[in-house]
Amino acid sequence: MRLLISLIFLNTCLWAQPAEDPRFTASLESYKNKDFFKTIQLLIPLVKDYPQRSIYWFNLANAQFMLKKYNAAIAGFNKVISLNGNFSDVSIIYKAKALKKMGQHEEATELLEKLDLKPNLTKGVKALLTAEKEELDEISFVEGEALKFYRAGQWSKAESSLKT
Repeated sequence: MRLLISLIFLNTCLWAQPAEDPRFTASLESYKNKDFFKTIQLLIPLVKDYPQRSIYWFNLANAQFMLKKYNAAIAGFNKVISLNGNFSDVSIIYKAKALKKMGQHEEATELLEKLDLKPNLTKGVKALLTAEKEELDEISFVEGEALKFYRAGQWSKAESSLKT
């Protein structure tokens, strides 16, 4: 009996999900074609109509990231994280990427270190996490080297180090 009730509940929940909206399909196509502005135009009404669908928020935030609208992207990734669905862990990584682009390396590093402590991360998330942490470590190393040159009065070396 419990199984039957669970199956009925599950079936009801599945049917309660909105059918795949043609705007979402179109947004995927426009993203694939690197038309991020159009992607955003298609996804904004979807996140308003279906605010609990983390995939819509995640794709919206990604398109905003691609247009270098990092504050908007971070807000979208925060929404995905708050929904605590399938995309929340990867959204933490992408939020860290946006913070990194904004020069907020310490905050990005803290986010990634906190995520690294979380049990049961998928292999894909672990791989993304490792790659992003390595990239931030490299940035920190280069900035540290440039700072040494700068403090030593070797400004051209400091500038050259940062350009690499």
